[in-house]
Amino acid sequence: MWADEEPPRYEVDDVDSFHSLKWHAGAIAHEATHAELYDEYKVKQGLPVPADVWSSPTAEKFCIQYQMSIMTKINAPQSDMDVLNELLDNENCKIDDICN
Repeated sequence: MWADEEPPRYEVDDVDSFHSLKWHAGAIAHEATHAELYDEYKVKQGLPVPADVWSSPTAEKFCIQYQMSIMTKINAPQSDMDVLNELLDNENCKIDDICN
């Protein structure tokens, strides 16, 4: 997610774009939430926006939770939800859906 661009730009990879339509929709919601966190800070506090505001482990978990709420509404497969739950359960969640 290029949240600092105007407008923000979501760069999609083959994993998200070809996995399934519902996974891709969830990924878009996830990345849009990163952009929203960035923009909310920019509006309230101005620039520069600290990276941890929109791309910290806390922000990543917040975005995953929103992604899960959207995917629940569109009846995404349980296997996709299981992947997201696994990411959320990991204590060392990092940015870009990579949680170790």
